Amino acid sequence: AVVEVPLTLRRPLTADCVLFDLEWRTLCRGGMLYRDIFQTNPPGTLWIHAAVRTLLGPGSEALRAVDLGLMGTAIGFLAAWTVRLGRSRNVAWLLALLLLWLYGSQSIWCQCQRDGWMLSLSLLAMEVRWRRGPYLGAPQSLARWRMLTFLEGCLWGCAVWIKPFVMVPALAVWLADRPASAGGRPRAAELPGLLAGGLFIGGLGLWWMVAIGAWPWFWEVNTQWNGDYFAARRMSSGVLLALMVQFGPWFLLNLLAPCVLWLWWR
Repeated sequence: AVVEVPLTLRRPLTADCVLFDLEWRTLCRGGMLYRDIFQTNPPGTLWIHAAVRTLLGPGSEALRAVDLGLMGTAIGFLAAWTVRLGRSRNVAWLLALLLLWLYGSQSIWCQCQRDGWMLSLSLLAMEVRWRRGPYLGAPQSLARWRMLTFLEGCLWGCAVWIKPFVMVPALAVWLADRPASAGGRPRAAELPGLLAGGLFIGGLGLWWMVAIGAWPWFWEVNTQWNGDYFAARRMSSGVLLALMVQFGPWFLLNLLAPCVLWLWWR
């Protein structure tokens, strides 16, 4: 870790990161997002870039330091869950070191990406879910339970602004949890708070896009252009091979996911 962290901070940024930086500069110079500079994604990643560039400056090290911090947070949450699932602290530390090594040995196209930032927010939402567990069956703690439920919904909502398909794992987390079996409130009781938090964050984001005038152009991109974009990607015969070469050998870890889920459900 002592050697890997400085080397990681000095790695160059990819074209994806440069594009989000250009979006922020376009906005600062009076340009219009989704009209004057093209982008197909929600503005959540842009907001992170804007915060980093405003507070820490334009250097590549600044963005990489934030990425390392976010991924380190995600690794810490995963190590904590390892202990909660019955493993020893030594196993958790070993897992954390291996994941840190995995992070540093990845292609630069896997770092400073939306997926890792979305993962950090998702694990933070799961952490909030776990921490509100002690208040499940206590009537006097209903207000705190509702507050934490709302906070969890807000965190999932923030992750949606980075990548909307995070709603699928969010639904899986909600279905996999069994609060009622522990004598707590039924699963359906969580829905109002979770939806309120998600809609609150969603409303703030929509308000921002409408306020700056970007909403019509965002809508046009996603309703008229994105369909052709994905169709072109599907027709590209070399995409799968390129991904295998670019992200290898770590893409093979995806094949282990069904086995891990099967062992966990047992």
